[in-house]
Amino acid sequence: MKKRHILWAMGITVLLAAGCGKAKNTEWKVTQYADESGLQANFYTLSSNRGELIIIDGGSEQNAGQVKEVIRENGGEVDAWILTHPHPDHIGAFVKLYEDKDIKIDAVYDNGVDYEEYDSVDQEWDDIAVLQEYEELTESASNVESVEEGDVLQFSDLSLHFLNSYRKGMSQTTKDMPNNSSLVFTVESEDKSMLFMGDCYDEALGKQMMQNYDTELEVDYVQVSHHGNHTMCREFYEKTKAKAAFFDAPEWLIQGEQFDTQKNMAEMEELGMQIYDYTSCPNEVDL
Repeated sequence: MKKRHILWAMGITVLLAAGCGKAKNTEWKVTQYADESGLQANFYTLSSNRGELIIIDGGSEQNAGQVKEVIRENGGEVDAWILTHPHPDHIGAFVKLYEDKDIKIDAVYDNGVDYEEYDSVDQEWDDIAVLQEYEELTESASNVESVEEGDVLQFSDLSLHFLNSYRKGMSQTTKDMPNNSSLVFTVESEDKSMLFMGDCYDEALGKQMMQNYDTELEVDYVQVSHHGNHTMCREFYEKTKAKAAFFDAPEWLIQGEQFDTQKNMAEMEELGMQIYDYTSCPNEVDL
């Protein structure tokens, strides 16, 4: 197993070098992108008027071209790349771009999932080969760190608070460890906040987060986990009091009768949330 620089879960604040010493009047925006493959995936950026760029996941391998173009448009440098979990529709583009000499990646943060434990429970659709490739690519990298629950990253005047991550032995407590070990975190600016959930949908984990974090879950925007299909329970989303919900879902995932995405969208609307999905991407809100 590769050695990692671990951010210990004791409320430690990590100051990214690019953000130190800057005034607290930075303006941030969140952008949601559809995947170029036409499939469900996950690709968001947090970008500032000062040139900072944070990427969340990046989507599939087929989406690498779009991700690279977004990076180029933002100056060619990624200050931080957050990888929620190692499914191909979340890290495929990253794996393809990591060694690309045309872009610079300052820091990478992942969930630190143990390969052997993952391998013991993975299903065919988990495509563990992508995790293996990621491990090989970053084995000796000095810019890759694993995040644990309780860690905080401070980037300029933007705070990232991590509420869920992989824990050793997690496969014994959840039926879908690959998805439910996703990084779940809030992003907070001076004025607004957003909750990112990756693909975490386990009801027990949701109840645990509601108990442990209570009002910390109250945000302006929420990324609906697992692409809005077979997602977290309604009670959890009601707890967030979000004004808008982001579904990383193309039209086929919304309209397909075998999926419950449309029902979940209707529930979010009942809770007073504006809905964003892949049919209107790119979707952008101020943070």
